[in-house]
Amino acid sequence: FRLSGSRPSVVAVWSVLDVPDVKLDRANIHVVAAAFKLYLRQQAQSILSAKCRKQLLAVINAASGDDGAQAALGRTLAATVNEHVASTDELDHRRILHRVLLLMDRMRANADVNLMTTHNLAVVFAPNLLPQPELPTVADLAKAALANAQGGADAAAKDLLAAVNDGKDDLKVLELLLQHYRHIFTEPYVVTDDNKSRAAPARRYELQRLTELDWSTLLLRARVRAYRNNQVVLKAGDALSCLYRVRKGRVAVFSGNGDVVDTLIELDIFGELSLLGVTHSAETIKAKGACSVWEIDSGFLQTLLLIEPELGKRFYGSLAFELAWRVEHAITIISENKSIGGGGAGG
Repeated sequence: FRLSGSRPSVVAVWSVLDVPDVKLDRANIHVVAAAFKLYLRQQAQSILSAKCRKQLLAVINAASGDDGAQAALGRTLAATVNEHVASTDELDHRRILHRVLLLMDRMRANADVNLMTTHNLAVVFAPNLLPQPELPTVADLAKAALANAQGGADAAAKDLLAAVNDGKDDLKVLELLLQHYRHIFTEPYVVTDDNKSRAAPARRYELQRLTELDWSTLLLRARVRAYRNNQVVLKAGDALSCLYRVRKGRVAVFSGNGDVVDTLIELDIFGELSLLGVTHSAETIKAKGACSVWEIDSGFLQTLLLIEPELGKRFYGSLAFELAWRVEHAITIISENKSIGGGGAGG
């Protein structure tokens, strides 16, 4: 991140970052890092808005020197970030911020090798995540230097001083966000009146034990697939090698005889039996309208859960909740069908 690649190469990589399943394995790592920073800067609005930055600074300054406020600082930062990223575009910004802080934390864990301490990471990423003022031109600076030498004041000099102070504040904001990011991204997805129509029902296991931070980790190498209405996502008998999670829209689950037995909505999962040794799908999954789905390779997932044992415990515990619910749900449906068909002798 501290070394930049050639601009044509950076722009070439940046231009394909939104392409699903784009392969960057062979690209120069410095070029990819520079393209990623360019991607962050090219957002229509900065990832953290000026209003959010101002509020975060107020929170940080109010907590300075107050032990009680310092203890609650993580929760206050979380509330502030969530308050300012509660609408459409900002929801995507929240996901981006989450991924960036997760990446920064992983780099910080190896600071003894890569020298990327919390401060150095803030220096690299602050200009890409926070709104930046327009700096004075070289001509303005020369004019300011002359004015100062003559004992006068100049607007360009004041602007430069303000920009320097803003830069220091940006570092302060990002350093504390990185230190406390686990407080910001540890709450599970909460169903509210605003998101009820697009949120997963409470019985879904990700609302039980897995947090947003967990899912960011699980989705690190996920592929995104888009489907048209009624297009087959997974066919009965197909090899089962992925865990799937609905990203947008809905999918319908068909039994072996063609009956719709369930509808899965955003954040729901399927294909989880691939993690328990089941090699082929027993059901057919079709798109119910236009939708997109995350695919997480089961082999990658199993390896990840081995090297992240605490995440593994939460994941498999949550999976047990999900499977238990499905068994109970299936028994209920069978009982209801029997009642409808006549539950007397021979029913």
